[in-house]
Amino acid sequence: GEGGGGGGGGGWEEKIVEQVAEAYGSPDTGQYTARDAALNGVLGVQKRMREEEAENGRTSNRK
Repeated sequence: GEGGGGGGGGGWEEKIVEQVAEAYGSPDTGQYTARDAALNGVLGVQKRMREEEAENGRTSNRK
């Protein structure tokens, strides 16, 4: 499974989605798809950066 990174809570993406839904009402599917694509792109970049940092940190641990 995925290990949690350092501090802060893990569910901040969900909180953002909930807050957006509360503020603007339920978006129609077209808006949702575009927003989710953008959000997933950002999250994907962040995840990749974290993975690269982890790779760099564990080079001494190879078998």
